[in-house]
Amino acid sequence: MKTRRLLIGLMAGVVLVLTLASFLALHRRLYSPAFAPLDASPDWIATGEGEASNFGYSVGTAGDVNGDGYADVVVGADRYKQFTGRTYVYLGNASGLSATPIFTATGEDVNNHFGYSVDTAGDVNGDGYDDIIVGAYHYKEFTGRVYVYAGNANGLSATPVFTVTGERPNIYFGRSVGAAGDVNGDGYDDVIVGAQAYDNWTGRVYVYAGSPSGLGATPIFTAGGEGPSNSFGRCVGAAGDVNGDGYSDVVVGAHGYGDFEGRIYVYAGSADGLGAAPTFMATGEQANSHFGYSAGTAGDVNRDGYDDLIVGADCQSNNTGWAYVYAGSINGLSAAPIFTATGEGEDSHFGYSVSTAGDTNGDGYDDVIVGAYHYNDSTGRVYVYPGNADGLSVTPILSATGEGPASSFGRSVGTAGDVNGKGHADLVIGACGYDDYTGRVYVYLGGWLVSATSGTGRVCSGCWSSPCCSTSPTRP
Repeated sequence: MKTRRLLIGLMAGVVLVLTLASFLALHRRLYSPAFAPLDASPDWIATGEGEASNFGYSVGTAGDVNGDGYADVVVGADRYKQFTGRTYVYLGNASGLSATPIFTATGEDVNNHFGYSVDTAGDVNGDGYDDIIVGAYHYKEFTGRVYVYAGNANGLSATPVFTVTGERPNIYFGRSVGAAGDVNGDGYDDVIVGAQAYDNWTGRVYVYAGSPSGLGATPIFTAGGEGPSNSFGRCVGAAGDVNGDGYSDVVVGAHGYGDFEGRIYVYAGSADGLGAAPTFMATGEQANSHFGYSAGTAGDVNRDGYDDLIVGADCQSNNTGWAYVYAGSINGLSAAPIFTATGEGEDSHFGYSVSTAGDTNGDGYDDVIVGAYHYNDSTGRVYVYPGNADGLSVTPILSATGEGPASSFGRSVGTAGDVNGKGHADLVIGACGYDDYTGRVYVYLGGWLVSATSGTGRVCSGCWSSPCCSTSPTRP
């Protein structure tokens, strides 16, 4: 009997040790720095220069403008100084982002709305430094103008190295701008510009090609909407490489298509540039959904080697809003979305802003970010959905809320790139309504051990190796 009891006790001990070991191994994997969640509170905050500047109406990664290995961030404040507008770039470093901008540029005249749209331009001249692109759609009676500033070892050129002006008044040229990627595979990044009001709001888009001398003055590609009031080009940007052929593709939104059901178009890159006809189109589910008001690459959310696409329809379901993700494949994008998500209540405008988040937790799958700027009396809320082998989780790994009513937190969202060089993507979020439209911008760092915040300091989980977190934590 004693021998039997001893054997049972030994077996129970072995099971307990194995169970504990398995738990510890899983815990270490999930909460090691390589698989850590996003910080629950912002790690960096910047505020606009004065009331009504609208700082943070547009935000995005600037790429690495000075070639130091850290991603930088660009912010637009299109109402600065009587709507002249101003753009700011903050440098990344080992601690995060610089407290003050290393670059500012201001519009040419009042009412230009310089900085209404901002983005990285990629490296348009192949010198190893990323460049930025800025739109001023109000320039000269809504003719619009676009500016590109070149990166260099010291930051960015004080004056633009490229400017281009719309074809005529009232076309809103530059209301949307973005990196197109390398659409023709020549090794130089290209840019895309939208003019949504062109020809009675039919809309038009333009792609300018990079080269050793920078961007060409004449677009290598133009496309127009299907009819008046379509607003083709309200959003434009890189779609990534959705079919894995090595050429970048672009996406264009036309939220006014039909009875504002909205439609998005993807044009495929090739050795000859972009094809004249779209290779993919998708249309909104109902009238007044504004499908395609926002759209862009989702990155590769399921790690199958093909980039995916995210689209917002912020007015669907009585302005509750929806977001959709379409999967890339060797044949292009899936006919039906592999992921949908909806806002928490009517008038949230979930999906007003959408973007890839990059890989925020280091698991090898790209994540997506969705803004709902009108949530709870325009306090605003942002959601991050993690990628996985099946696509995206239906449950966000982060939901963050603005500081108070009318902040419009989440009016703009995007990946910041890796601003601190830790190997995880970080997030940038704009709240242009903060403090009477002074505006504020927030950066959340990806991939470290914080899981919550309390009044007494940061609360940490998974601290299996030093350094761990404290009231004033140091980063692993």
